[in-house]
Parts: sequence; C-alpha cells; structure tokens
Amino acid sequence: MPRSPLQRVRAGVGVAAGTALAIILATPLGGVAAPSPAHTASARNAATWLAGEYTDGALPGPFGGQDWGLTIDGLLALTATGVTASTRQTATTQIAAHVRSYNSYDDWGVEGFTDGGATAKLLYAASAAGADPTDFGGWDLRAETVALIAGAATGHQHGRITSRTTEATGPDPSNTFDQSFTVLGLARSGGVPQASVDFLIRQQCAAGGFRLYPDDAGAPSPSCDAQSNAALDVDSTAMAVQALLATPDTAGATDAARRGADWLAAQQRADGSFGGSGPTSGANSNS
Repeated sequence: MPRSPLQRVRAGVGVAAGTALAIILATPLGGVAAPSPAHTASARNAATWLAGEYTDGALPGPFGGQDWGLTIDGLLALTATGVTASTRQTATTQIAAHVRSYNSYDDWGVEGFTDGGATAKLLYAASAAGADPTDFGGWDLRAETVALIAGAATGHQHGRITSRTTEATGPDPSNTFDQSFTVLGLARSGGVPQASVDFLIRQQCAAGGFRLYPDDAGAPSPSCDAQSNAALDVDSTAMAVQALLATPDTAGATDAARRGADWLAAQQRADGSFGGSGPTSGANSNS
C-alpha cells in the first residue's frame, strides 16, 4: 500500500543540496520510516562519491576556498549513510576548528556578529555527527543557540532564533530554515523549548505550507496567516516538517507536520518535480 504524505516525508525530506540532499532523502538522519534496500545502496554509492570531493576535511566553494555550509551539508549526508568514517571525522574536526568562520563575519574583519541560523545548524551537525555539542571547537553550541532565542518580552517573536550584533542592522535575517535547524539541533541535544516550536508552527498558513520569511514589509509579522500576501515555500515547508517530526511529544508538532506533508504532496508536479518560491520557483533538484 502506498505510504501517506506524512510517511514519505518521515522517510527523509532532506537538509542539503544536490548530491547531499539525494543521500539524505534515501537514508534519513533519525527518520521514522526505513528506506528501501535499493535506495540505501544508491545513497551509499552517492556518499562515497561525495566523500571523494572533500579536500582536507572541507568541500570547496564555487569561487574557491572552503565552503563551510556545504561542508556541513556533506557531513550530514555522510553521517546519514555511515560511509567513510575517516572523512567524517576529518570534516567534523575541521568544522569544529572553523565555527566562527561559519557563524560570524570575523574572517572579514567585522566583529561582534553571530548568525543565529548558522549557530543552530552547527549545533545540529555536531549532534548528528556524534560530537559533543557543548564543547565543539571550544564552543558550547547548545548554550549559544539557546542564548540567541528571543525571550517572552518580544511577544509574538518569542522562541525565534535571532542573530547577535553590536550594531543596529535592521530586521533580523533569520528565516524558517534557521528556525527549523534550531528545533532540529535542540531536539538532538537535550530538548526544545515549546516557544521555539510554537514560533515555527506560526510560520505555517492555514493551507498547510510554511512561509520562508517571518517578516512582512521589513517588520516582524505575527504569523503566516496574518500576512495577506504570504508566499508558501516548498523548501521551507520540507525543512519545517522534518524539524517538527523530531519533536513528536511537543504540543501541536505532529498535527502541523501532517498538514505540511499533505501540502507538500499537493505541490508535486505532473512530471514528479518540485519547485520552490521566488527565484527557485522552477523545477530544481534542491526543492
């Protein structure tokens, strides 16, 4: 019997782009439904190829140098398949040594900034890879992530992952991807505050899809339904559903995940493809 949309998403709506995404689709990180043997074999073959793209524990960026975001995506894919332990270990060590290269602007001479979404993604990666997220390259990523979550005094922004800066820079850049990584990382490292799950759920419109940005016209918007022109996004919805499935005992999470999965299934096109929103609205492998 065909699996329900929720079961299909449990099997691994992934977190990485390109080959890394395909690997996680076939072999989920902590997913509920087991992939088929054929999918598992394909994922491991793809992971073996991906491991060969690493140089000294990092993946290169499109313009040269190390791309730490892509390196983390690859590490998640390699961890999902369990291949090339030596590459995983080297990548984990390198990422730990370059925490601030990824979640700050220190390398560009701009001090005092910490990116909330990047910090949460590091927390998730450290936890998934089996490292100690409370001492990752000398950083307590769980404490860092919790410290960047907006408090109750912020009203409807309570629970949102935010960035820390010493200068006023306008609206916080965090989005639904960042919030999903926050829920995933905290779930893997000791538990998620209800407020963070609630904030993620508020990014879901009545139709079931999630918006990418929690802000409207440059200001925080209370919820997806409160934004009259909210653009629902396949990529953000997939990330949010995966995060909510990691917190099944949290109030509202399972129902929101089910509605998100139903919406995702309805977005699949006749040729099997998916598209995102805005500039990624065309069929693309990431979506």
